[in-house]
Amino acid sequence: MLFCAQSIFSQRVFNSVDTNKPTPLTQADTIDFLRQKGDTCMIQLNYDLAAFYYRKMLEKKISDSYALRRLKEAEHAQKRICKSYFTYGEQLFYRKDYLNSKPFYEKVVEQGCNFTPIARERLLQIEKIVNSKKKDVDK
Repeated sequence: MLFCAQSIFSQRVFNSVDTNKPTPLTQADTIDFLRQKGDTCMIQLNYDLAAFYYRKMLEKKISDSYALRRLKEAEHAQKRICKSYFTYGEQLFYRKDYLNSKPFYEKVVEQGCNFTPIARERLLQIEKIVNSKKKDVDK
C-alpha cells in the first residue's frame, strides 16, 4: 500500500542507508514513483501534496499530459475546498459565532488561497471582538 506522506518504498530505501551520508534520491524520483505518490494523495484528498508530486513529474518530463491533467484537477479541487472553508467561516462570522468561524479562516490562511487576505482580516476582527468581550466580563 502506498501512503501519501511517506511510502513504504521510501521508508525501506532511507531506513537501510547510513543517515550520516547524503543519499541520492534517484530511485525515489522516478516518474512512475511520483505518479503513484500523486495519485495516492488524490485518493486521500490531499490535493496540495498531490499537486506537489505532479509538479515534480513535470520537472522531469515537461510534456507529460497525465501530470498536466492531474495537476489541474488537484489545483481545482484545492480551490474548491478553500472556497468552502471561507464560505463556512463567513456564514458563522455573520451569525456572530466568532469562535467557530475562526478555524475555517485559519484553514484558508494555511492553504494560502485567493481568500487569504479577507480571512486574515476576519481573524483580526475576531481577536478584537473576543478581547473586547473578555474586557467586558472582567469589569
